[in-house]
Amino acid sequence: MKNKITLGQLIEQIGLLIIEYEQSEHISDYEEANATKLIKMKDVTNIYPALTLYSLNKAIKEERLPVIKIGNLNYFTKEDIERFIKSQTIRRGNSL
Repeated sequence: MKNKITLGQLIEQIGLLIIEYEQSEHISDYEEANATKLIKMKDVTNIYPALTLYSLNKAIKEERLPVIKIGNLNYFTKEDIERFIKSQTIRRGNSL
């Protein structure tokens, strides 16, 4: 008598194999090599709560923040967002 595997069990096993593969060092090395990922404007405000849609739109309009437009959506790189945040930092000298 053969062990029968249902379609659901087969799909579950494939899913587990995919998860295991994605967590392997091979994928980590690949992601590090291709670290430049695009972040949607809405996701930027979730990742960096200090930034608002208004502040992002204003920075884009004033050309202080590079933007990648794809269709009607604005995308940013993490590096550009962090550079923009650092440029907004006010440094005070020791005036004591």
